[in-house]
Amino acid sequence: MVVNAVYAALLIGNILLIVASLFLGPRLLRLCRAGVVVNAVALMLMVVPLVNLLLSSHPPPEYRAAILILLGFTAPILIELLTLLEILRWRMRPH
Repeated sequence: MVVNAVYAALLIGNILLIVASLFLGPRLLRLCRAGVVVNAVALMLMVVPLVNLLLSSHPPPEYRAAILILLGFTAPILIELLTLLEILRWRMRPH
């Protein structure tokens, strides 16, 4: 239950940060960098179980469903991380 709340807060916070960064630009440089770090850590925490499941010599019978669930939850975080990195590259440059 707590994990779902943290995940939802991460997704909503990322969306708000992305929208605010597009409008406010360089004023949110530090916050955008912190968002990238938080997303990178969250992505690493989500990728480890996926890799363990894929490299397991004796996967459980329901491993295909588990892989789909892990990919479904990892993809939005990866997309938001890449979006924040692109915003940092494009919008946060000094003019």
